[in-house]
Amino acid sequence: MSQGLNRKRALIIDDERLALEFYSEVLEAQNLNVIKYTCPRALLTEMDGNFSAFDLILIDYNLPDMKGVDLLKTIKKYTDVPKLIFTSQSNMAQAIEVMRLGAFDYIEKNFSDTKSLTVSIQRALQHRNLQVENTQLKKQINNTGVSNLNLNSNNEYMNKIIYTLKKVSPTKASVLITGDKGTGKDYLANFIHQNSLNSQGSFIKLNCSATPQNIITQELALENSQNIFYRASNGSLYIDEISELSTDNQRLLSACIEQLSENLNVRVISSSNEKLLPKVKSNLFKEELFYKLSIVNIDLPRLKDRKEDLHHLTNHFLNVFAQKHQKTIHSLDESAIKILLNSNFEGNIRELENMLERAIIMCEGTRITSTHFIPNISSNSASDIFNPHFVPDLNLKQIEKEYTKFVINHCQGNLVQAAKILEVSKRTIYRKIQDEAAMNPTISQ
Repeated sequence: MSQGLNRKRALIIDDERLALEFYSEVLEAQNLNVIKYTCPRALLTEMDGNFSAFDLILIDYNLPDMKGVDLLKTIKKYTDVPKLIFTSQSNMAQAIEVMRLGAFDYIEKNFSDTKSLTVSIQRALQHRNLQVENTQLKKQINNTGVSNLNLNSNNEYMNKIIYTLKKVSPTKASVLITGDKGTGKDYLANFIHQNSLNSQGSFIKLNCSATPQNIITQELALENSQNIFYRASNGSLYIDEISELSTDNQRLLSACIEQLSENLNVRVISSSNEKLLPKVKSNLFKEELFYKLSIVNIDLPRLKDRKEDLHHLTNHFLNVFAQKHQKTIHSLDESAIKILLNSNFEGNIRELENMLERAIIMCEGTRITSTHFIPNISSNSASDIFNPHFVPDLNLKQIEKEYTKFVINHCQGNLVQAAKILEVSKRTIYRKIQDEAAMNPTISQ
């Protein structure tokens, strides 16, 4: 009974009875609960705008009394669930029209082969799952009050970037984001999408470094009905590590932007770890494509060049990871702050993020100390104990005390195990912690 209640629901509208029953069976084979209509007017009257109860809507292009595209536009006013349009005779102009109007996909009817429809249904349902997850995540973020990273800065250059972001995000201008690895390019791309006119549409990401070039060629092929621009219609296409794109695929992307992005209402955002203009001058990157991608170019600084922002970045990650790992951690002590201030952060914000998450995992109290930044201990060398950012400002007695505390915490208060690692007796550890009120692990015998 509960399985039936949990089944996703699909709505299908087709005036041809045979087609309606055939495609209903295809949907039911995907474990969907199907509601069928033959008349668009009857559908609109009976539904009275309640379309959000469905997870997928399929509309025939040729309907009596009302065109399929007009029904699509009407339903779109009530819900953003994925909508598929199918037709007996497909053509490029039709495809561009329906995708521009908000269809998730455009399928040619084929009673002998349902593979394309099945694939499209599965992709649409995956997209619906992401929509639901994103809605829940936004509610969670609003409830916890976690602020956006890039809306606060004490750095003059970053404030100029924030000003530019707020100006460009609500427009349709293409944006190129450059900067070293870990500087927050993905985060900015998401921010631009969430604050754009296309924020209710899909955010589709293509990683040019992680995706084989032959697959990218298929994704960009103009004649491909599954072209990535169609999937990003009325949303944003984020092309990551654009500098890794082959010359042939640069030409294809340029053609897609020219022919499809405006017609399908696709916001193009791209990023690169390298500056592209030198590549243009060296004929390694197409000049025409560069200017199409970079109506606005944002170049992110390294974290070591904006250390004024360490405070609010650290507070942000403390809130996020303390909640994630269900810890009550409020702050860093002076020794931990010194480590952050003296770090070069070659990995930029990503390195800071990883450092703080590891520290939160290791911390048993409410404050992070320098010992919580110590990485996993290697048995090969004593020098492996120290983090590359370790600041030698403690005497031997302090180091012994902090390291003993670290080992006991690492062993979750098991003194027998801690004594074995330290190669001392359990009595010695007892003696060391008797006068240390700050050291308060859960001790097991």
